[in-house]
Amino acid sequence: ENEAKNRNCRFSFVNTYQFQAPDFYLSHGYKEVFTLQDYPYTGQRYYYQKDL
Repeated sequence: ENEAKNRNCRFSFVNTYQFQAPDFYLSHGYKEVFTLQDYPYTGQRYYYQKDL
């Protein structure tokens, strides 16, 4: 994030699966912007954004 700020980026965009660490991103200031349901088959893929 610091490097992104140094390069004048306005936000950070990440994605993760439900079995990885979605709560990690929420606890670090990211907001959920999109969820891909049933991907791949029965899971979810979460997309998060954080304003820098």
